[in-house]
Amino acid sequence: MIGFRFNTPIIDKIVVRSKTYTEIYAELGGIYAASLAILMMIFSKSGHLDKKGGKEMYIFAFLPDSWRKKWLTGKEAKDESTTDKAAPV
Repeated sequence: MIGFRFNTPIIDKIVVRSKTYTEIYAELGGIYAASLAILMMIFSKSGHLDKKGGKEMYIFAFLPDSWRKKWLTGKEAKDESTTDKAAPV
């Protein structure tokens, strides 16, 4: 029979060190990317503009249809023909 046996669960040595700037930067970048991924999963494009010629609005993706219509009442629908598409050659 092979195994390990520990005398005590107490740790005698603790290593304390300072993080490097690259480690801190990588952790902040990971937090930023994860938060954007979560936001992009719960919000979607509404198909309506915030004002005439403005940007397309984002809306909570899991709204019931009745609430969605209520929130988008009075907003201009996005016209697909005016989007920037490459002209045929």
